[in-house]
Amino acid sequence: MKINYLLLVMFILGSVQGLFAEKIAELNGIEKPTDLLCAGQNIYIMDGANVKVFGLSKGEFKFKFARKGEGPGEIKMSPFQTNTLTPHNDNIAIDSLDRVIFYSTYGEFKREVKKGRFLAVQVKPVSRNYVVKRIDRSDNKTEYITLDVYDRNMNKLKEIARQRSSIQFDTVRMIPDSIHFYIKNERIYVERSDKGTVIEVFDTDGNPLRTLKFSSAKTIVTETDKNSAMNRYKNDSLVKQIGFENLKKRISFEFPKYFPEIANVSFYKNNIIIKTYARKNGKILYKIIDLNGKIISRVFLPKTWEGEMIAHLNGVEPELYTFHDGYFYYLFENYDTEEFELHRVKI
Repeated sequence: MKINYLLLVMFILGSVQGLFAEKIAELNGIEKPTDLLCAGQNIYIMDGANVKVFGLSKGEFKFKFARKGEGPGEIKMSPFQTNTLTPHNDNIAIDSLDRVIFYSTYGEFKREVKKGRFLAVQVKPVSRNYVVKRIDRSDNKTEYITLDVYDRNMNKLKEIARQRSSIQFDTVRMIPDSIHFYIKNERIYVERSDKGTVIEVFDTDGNPLRTLKFSSAKTIVTETDKNSAMNRYKNDSLVKQIGFENLKKRISFEFPKYFPEIANVSFYKNNIIIKTYARKNGKILYKIIDLNGKIISRVFLPKTWEGEMIAHLNGVEPELYTFHDGYFYYLFENYDTEEFELHRVKI
């Protein structure tokens, strides 16, 4: 049997160094991205208070919309808030500090809905309602992260998930286990890594539909992981403002033995994508499962920028990747050029 040694060498190099990751373009002007999504032939990137739009195939800049401010359609910024994008009825919803703002895919301001008097860390529209991820401090001894469904007037309809927060009054769990969710086909998919490898599915009114369970190996938290988490915490912009030495006088830092079994949940077509904490050669393991919880495949994909540690502890870290048209699209921060680049990997 003849062996094509050139292809064999390319395969080996690609598996170790990511040779088959394709750079599409440098995205000039991107400074602090927090979310992205693909719609049609465009990629929309939340960058500070702006949404910047680039072509998906060549990465050419097309236009931008939204801006910082307090007027209609304008975005208020906060170190506690990670602004995100959600497709909704041919529009794009921006989760801002005090309101959810709707724009067309062409950048035309449509409407906005003010949030209620609750400590929301993330709000996304689902059909006529909203999914609200918030901080609950009603118990003076324990802080919780809850996931609730609110109506169009921001009145609470139902709580669908509750979990002890990684940030407590005097302790911080440095490997956070928060609630993540994804909205697809008028269904709310909630990962419950506090229960194991579990995804709970709800309708748009918050009524439970089913629970998906599948097996998963646990990933041990190493000393390297602990040091990395502490360094991220010390370098977080908010921690720097307060002062790490001041914080550690009042806060104890805890580490679990294992990582949570699910890091995040997303979708590609009609399959669920589970992001895990398992790593290999600097890449992250993603599991692709069907709607019955059956694992279809596993794939290691490039690690993306993790963002500020405080946002990570609250479970609203930047997710600078998406699955679209058979590719894993992601932003790569090139430290040599100090530019973000758009890359993709065939899946």
